[in-house]
Amino acid sequence: MSDTLAALYLRVSTLDQHPETQLHDLRQMAAQRGLEIAGVYEDRITGARASRPGLDRLMSDARQGKSMTAVLLEFIRDYVQKHQSRERRSKGRSS
Repeated sequence: MSDTLAALYLRVSTLDQHPETQLHDLRQMAAQRGLEIAGVYEDRITGARASRPGLDRLMSDARQGKSMTAVLLEFIRDYVQKHQSRERRSKGRSS
């Protein structure tokens, strides 16, 4: 049993997207980091909506003192893409 708990959050915004794919990736990410999954939170809504019930539940659990690391695939992918883009631009300038 891991000392660190993970809260997995996934969101899909269209009917042709499959949360199972994100869930698989998040579970794999958690396992690679030795995290125990404490809960899975899911929203099936567009990003433009202000209310995200799954994310709201995750935040509520965190406020109640449940100690968890949130694993947010969408944010991780965005970070990686931005980092890779900066790296490519940097290499282009040094050539």
